[in-house]
Amino acid sequence: MPHFFVSPQRIIDGVFVLDPEESAHLARVLRKQVGDEIRLFDGVDRSYRGVLTGVTPGKVEGKILGEASAVLPPYFLRLYQAVPKGDTFEWIVEKATELGVSEIVALHAQRNVGRVPADRVAAKRARWEKVARAASAQCGRADTPLLSGPLDFDAVLARVGPSETWIIPWEGESQKSLKSILSAVDRAGRPPVVNVMIGPEGGFDPGEVGRACDRGVIPVTLGPRILRTETAGVFVVSSLLYELGL
Repeated sequence: MPHFFVSPQRIIDGVFVLDPEESAHLARVLRKQVGDEIRLFDGVDRSYRGVLTGVTPGKVEGKILGEASAVLPPYFLRLYQAVPKGDTFEWIVEKATELGVSEIVALHAQRNVGRVPADRVAAKRARWEKVARAASAQCGRADTPLLSGPLDFDAVLARVGPSETWIIPWEGESQKSLKSILSAVDRAGRPPVVNVMIGPEGGFDPGEVGRACDRGVIPVTLGPRILRTETAGVFVVSSLLYELGL
């Protein structure tokens, strides 16, 4: 069944109204009609079953029939991803959303090739949010990841605290594996919070890694091969899903 985004503000007294873009897609492309049932998600944590009561390219509305079960991961994964050149970050947002990442923070490290100018941050973030919503709709996810940044490396380190797991994959590390660190994550009580810092195309500067280690971030190896920044992020997220997931 099709899955459509509707913000919580557009659900009032059991009646929902899709935004113009979703309405146009549903009416013109999918050719939905009054009486058809659809699935909805609010981008926060709820999924619904709904029936259409009005369908035009400019406005689609309907009634909520009930809540559908929404499955959330048993952990909170925050991905600090260095911004690659071009539009690769959009691909990372899409795949990270599909794999259940809870928050994606754009990162500017010392060796970043791709950087988001200050006057382009708002437009870029709006684009990333649109990509995340589309990915959530495609994979049947009830929520969408939080999107923030870009943050400089030291601004990220200022967030490091003792109650969360912090990991930094680095080609200079040869002893501690990602698996060994994830296996040691404490899953007793509330869902664990795992933070992963992925470097840019040229890797993290050794000085950055040193400062991270001083703050308690754990360097890990991802194996004998040097992975592209977009591959490294997806690899780590997939490994976490396997080790701590459903």
